[in-house]
Amino acid sequence: MNYHPCTATCDMSLLKVVRMLLEHKISNGPVVHECNGGKQRVGFISEKDCLEHLSNDMFLGIPSQQ
Repeated sequence: MNYHPCTATCDMSLLKVVRMLLEHKISNGPVVHECNGGKQRVGFISEKDCLEHLSNDMFLGIPSQQ
């Protein structure tokens, strides 16, 4: 159990999320929304989510926003 997990925020770009996952050698992490000085978990992002988004972008020819 990790009491200080690496978290992504709702406004992070896909590139930043991928870099965070690679840097910390993790395959997924929580996504949080920061409000009123606190953090609320709104979901999780995984390697699979990132790969799916990137492959859809490549197939459709629409680059991800970075």
